[in-house]
Amino acid sequence: MCHKSETALRNSSTPQRRNLPHHSYTSPRIHILRLSSDDMDLVEHACATGTFAELSTTERTILTYLVNHEDEVINSTLSAIARETFSSTTSVIRLSKKLGFAGFSELKFFIKNSRQGHSFNSQDLLEGVRADTMNSIDTLLNSPEFSTPINIIHKARVIYLCATGYSQRLAAKELMKALLNYGYFCVLIPSHLELENGLGAIQKEDVVMILSLSGATPGYENILTKLKARGVKIICLAAHTNGYIAEASDHLLTYQSTPIPVSPRSKDFVSLIGLHILVDFIIRKLLIQKMENNENSY
Repeated sequence: MCHKSETALRNSSTPQRRNLPHHSYTSPRIHILRLSSDDMDLVEHACATGTFAELSTTERTILTYLVNHEDEVINSTLSAIARETFSSTTSVIRLSKKLGFAGFSELKFFIKNSRQGHSFNSQDLLEGVRADTMNSIDTLLNSPEFSTPINIIHKARVIYLCATGYSQRLAAKELMKALLNYGYFCVLIPSHLELENGLGAIQKEDVVMILSLSGATPGYENILTKLKARGVKIICLAAHTNGYIAEASDHLLTYQSTPIPVSPRSKDFVSLIGLHILVDFIIRKLLIQKMENNENSY
């Protein structure tokens, strides 16, 4: 059944596909995509993993475009793909995640990397920054999910910030500095150990914001359970959507973070520029909210 659908997807005037090399790379928590040694493209992968049957008509249309226009895709933005496929940015992101990617940025990187093989190109690092920046901004500007979490942060008695790593703490410090400057009461908690020790002080009127990469850092399991039992709102900022922290949160705000393979003997380079863009966006949204409230008070 999938073989027939796969053939139908390619029945348009599609150039002969080249053989893709074996390709795999790993996120901090999950295998983003691991292909077999057989030649495999996105359509074949969707069939092999059973994902193809779950795709909607719109998602299959987008997938067809991605497979047939790889040269254009690797240089396109999220909104450009949505425009070319007469769909929405939400549909493109949803398809990316169904295929096993954290977002459109990683899907695009996979297509580019599969065409080039495993040889490292020094331009990949710069291209990764550009892709993460463009796609993070594109996603944020087209996201309808911000009004509720921004309102929760704005009305919170105390905003508790907790970061899961050193780089995340740098972003949390910038967020805390801005929140304090705008008159919000904010507390930066160094790690999950301090957060667990301070649970007694956190009330229902507060909000806990957890800044993460994978959304699956160990040590928060009991903390999340206790916070939810008290009715405390939890907002997670993460690059991946299927970590247990992300899933347990009341609201998940995502950002782009594409792993760049550097060499076989070293870890992938992972930039958190997308997290800093997300933090800046939150700050701007809160400032707008505060200005609007001040205008309405007159």
